[in-house]
Amino acid sequence: MSVICLLVLASGFSSSAEDWSILLPDGHPSDAAIQAAVEDLQSAGSPYGVKFELGGNGPNRIQVESPSSDDLNPQGFEMGSSIDDNGNRTVTLRGGSIKGEINALYWIWDRLRVYGEIPDLNTRREPALKVRFTGGDDQNSIRNALRYTATWVTGADTLQLFPWDGIEPEDTENRKYREATQKWVDLAHSYHMKFIPRCDEFTYLDEYLKQMDATLTPEDPNLWKALQEKYRRLFKAMPGLDGVCIRTGELTRVFGNYRPFDIIHEPRDLDWSLEKRYRTFVQKMYEVVVGEFDKIYYQRTWETSAREHHSDPVIFKETFTEEVPTKNLYLSPYMSLADRWYYQPYNPTFNLTDHNMVVLLATLDYHAHAGIDVFPSFPGQYHQGGLQQILSDSDSNLVGAQFGVPQADSWSTRDLTGYTCFRLAWDPNEDLWQIAHDFAAIVLGKESADEMAEAILLSYTAYKDGIYVKPVAEGIQGNTLPHLRIGTFPVRGVPEIDGGREHIEWLDRTIYQPCKDRIEETLEYLNQGLEAARHIETITKSAGPKMKEDQRKAAVDSSVLSRWLVEVNVGYIQTCLAYFQYREDPTVEKKDHLASILKSLKSSRQKLIDSPGFQFKLFGVDQLIANTDEILADREKAEQALKKAPESDRVFELIAEQQKAHADYLNKHREELQPILHWKGRIDGRDVLLIQGDRVSIDHLQGDGPAEELSDLVNPLPEEEVTLVVEDLGSAPYRPFVLEQPNKTNGYTGKIFLFDRDPSYSRWEFKVYAVGKKPKETGLRLAW
Repeated sequence: MSVICLLVLASGFSSSAEDWSILLPDGHPSDAAIQAAVEDLQSAGSPYGVKFELGGNGPNRIQVESPSSDDLNPQGFEMGSSIDDNGNRTVTLRGGSIKGEINALYWIWDRLRVYGEIPDLNTRREPALKVRFTGGDDQNSIRNALRYTATWVTGADTLQLFPWDGIEPEDTENRKYREATQKWVDLAHSYHMKFIPRCDEFTYLDEYLKQMDATLTPEDPNLWKALQEKYRRLFKAMPGLDGVCIRTGELTRVFGNYRPFDIIHEPRDLDWSLEKRYRTFVQKMYEVVVGEFDKIYYQRTWETSAREHHSDPVIFKETFTEEVPTKNLYLSPYMSLADRWYYQPYNPTFNLTDHNMVVLLATLDYHAHAGIDVFPSFPGQYHQGGLQQILSDSDSNLVGAQFGVPQADSWSTRDLTGYTCFRLAWDPNEDLWQIAHDFAAIVLGKESADEMAEAILLSYTAYKDGIYVKPVAEGIQGNTLPHLRIGTFPVRGVPEIDGGREHIEWLDRTIYQPCKDRIEETLEYLNQGLEAARHIETITKSAGPKMKEDQRKAAVDSSVLSRWLVEVNVGYIQTCLAYFQYREDPTVEKKDHLASILKSLKSSRQKLIDSPGFQFKLFGVDQLIANTDEILADREKAEQALKKAPESDRVFELIAEQQKAHADYLNKHREELQPILHWKGRIDGRDVLLIQGDRVSIDHLQGDGPAEELSDLVNPLPEEEVTLVVEDLGSAPYRPFVLEQPNKTNGYTGKIFLFDRDPSYSRWEFKVYAVGKKPKETGLRLAW
């Protein structure tokens, strides 16, 4: 087999229009992935006048040699550039297999998108991680997976694929969904990728449990048979599936008639250890998935607790003992100890056993969500350090990474993270500036890429130091960002009832006390992050005229929004610290300092609201502002008000008293009630449902947002003072209650408080009625 000579040329080529012929070995032109790569090269080259033709006799050639794995990883490739006396160019490449050659063509595609031309290409590339796992449940996402060299894709929920053996309507619905999914399985296979559907377990239908004569306890052998039978039926119905991707535990998410059961923790009084439960689950799944069908079994080990098998090395080793086989089994934790926060130690469960591990590389953007267009958060420093640490073990069991690949060349954390992880999965030692530069060049244009690479790298400091509170984060094993979650500054307690008491006590306990003896350090890091955010805005505005016109506004706007987010966050923490300092030592000097800090926070708050793309919820910030205004106006009065406000136990007593009164009224006066709303859904944290006229909306306060909402507005809420009565039809504690009755002051808006006490989603269902009387006439006046 010939070896490609890598000729290093002295300078790059010009960006003038070029015609390229792509010459392939016999059999390659009919390969679907090769055809896709050629199409993508043609599309990427078009804006730059670079043309590609499959075959032909163009002056410039991409010569693909027959693949050979003699000295190359099957997924790897080598390529070299040369130029003849007439200036005609040849890029010769060879892959370790046809997959390697496809990866090589897509490396050319990537370089073309970065530089607007085909630069010198003298390289040998072999992926450090052989498994690169991403989403792929439609034509576009599977094509993107191919572009970024994925080996596996996960698509479709197995709940929609299982044959339910006559249980309707799910059995018929799933038969249709299997037919629709098969085309994505076939497409993935044509692109040399494996297709692996996903599911949270244990999930079931009531009728299915009856058929299996199973009860909801791990002690019942029939429960394990029910679990296994689901996957036995699945692989018989869809033999082309390559495996399954499973997560189990308290965050089992379902829909429709499906029900969840936390097989790892429930029932709580069962004398089965966590290790025994989880090991048994994996063994039972393995017996069918691998033992009977020789498929891939991918088990995500993530749990919400940082004290279980996902995060605790002792529990992990006691769970995944030698009793758990290794063939075809892949275990996947986050890179971080817990979830996708900064200030997280790297996950300690790698390299402990012989089991294959695939690391989940997540976005580091718990400060926002996909719908908020903040400046992208660069994860390169964190993920690169983790990969290097794990792979430094000569016997490392890390074989892959799961991450979302870019989907739309958008100026977003999602696409920046996907591109960064794609590059690091091939080379964990790659220069981070180069990755940031290349992403900026692809999305914003190469003219601004040098400057924007600097801004991208600065985002690590802006968010880590400007959003997180160092002494707070260092003292927490789990959520290191307790005061801001996915675009919401949460408020604790029920301020309408407790006057902000619980929120203030929470700020004292969670923010002030950890910082009390480290105030100077706390402010130093916050200001360091703030300066980075301001510098990002300056750089981005300066580079704006050099950017692609269609992306310029998005980039500049994102820098403005992020700058003011950090300003508000820093002001929030500064106000918090000054508030408690003044309460402890109420001197004129500390009062003046607090007043000055508060004034600045209010100004920053308004500028954040006025920023392009603002969608943040400032509940916690606004509550601190309200309590700070009160203490500055009259300290003794404010202190007494907080002291007299009901504590949380009393708050829930008042809520229970209201709920009982509403139930009594329903029993005695149902004929007076006008139905207004029937609501169903799943609640995770705290939310306020708002009814005004014919509009129903939700203010999300804390936790994950509502899911599977079914809101049936039977009648509009009258624009007058009426009394709302709530009928609970099966909700989790603390069940719905009326937080605020409609009145002239609130624009005749009824507010229903939804607070799910349990750590994961619970089903909620209730009805809201109106009585054509004022609350004082019905005896249902609010106790707050």
